[in-house]
Amino acid sequence: MEKNNLINELKQLYKTKNLYSSIILNSRSINDLQEVSQELMRFMFCENQSNQDDGCVFCSRFKKNLLLDVITVGDSTSEISKEKIQEIIDKFSFTSIEETKTKVYVIDVVENLKTSAANALLKFLEEPPLNTYALLLSKDRSKIIQTIRSRCKLFVIDSHFDHSDQNDLEIMFETRSKETYLLSASKFKKINKSEFIEILEQAMNRTILKKFPEFAEDTITLIEDLKNLPNDKLAIDNYFIKIAERL
Repeated sequence: MEKNNLINELKQLYKTKNLYSSIILNSRSINDLQEVSQELMRFMFCENQSNQDDGCVFCSRFKKNLLLDVITVGDSTSEISKEKIQEIIDKFSFTSIEETKTKVYVIDVVENLKTSAANALLKFLEEPPLNTYALLLSKDRSKIIQTIRSRCKLFVIDSHFDHSDQNDLEIMFETRSKETYLLSASKFKKINKSEFIEILEQAMNRTILKKFPEFAEDTITLIEDLKNLPNDKLAIDNYFIKIAERL
């Protein structure tokens, strides 16, 4: 979804009390992720629920990072420890401090969680305290463990790109041809593994989630298999057979 449209949709969900308690925001642009999450949080705490910063006490305090019921962990690059997640759990297990009664924590980025941290977060996602919201920022959804993905609502921020720059996999999908899909396996098996993973991730973020969501889970599985399994050729064959069968 286009960035501004997504911001407006999330605001409307919160305003109507339908905002999901746990959200994954996915984009290859960390700036877009931070812009969406920051504007949503400002709106959530704004005493007038203004679509623009109206200079209210809460908007002003939010801009100065002075709100006590907002926690951000992570710096987009470093691993996130269990201790950091435990800080969120310890603080948000108590009642909110601000008048709004809303509590929000941001994880930047969620795929950087250590295994122990991911397990600790999982338990917190399963039983979130009242009026507590999780905004999980992700540059690569395929790297988030399945148990966390399944407990969150995913929103993908569109990345604008020239369609003339589509990679070979995206072009293949556009043909919607079963024969082309099956013949493509031999072509992609000849590509360096790391290069093919990059092609898959590009196609996932730019094309598959938007136009071919029925292939998303198979694509995520293939990316994980390429990273973890020794027999990548068999995984590639199985992938193209599966997506061809879905046509």
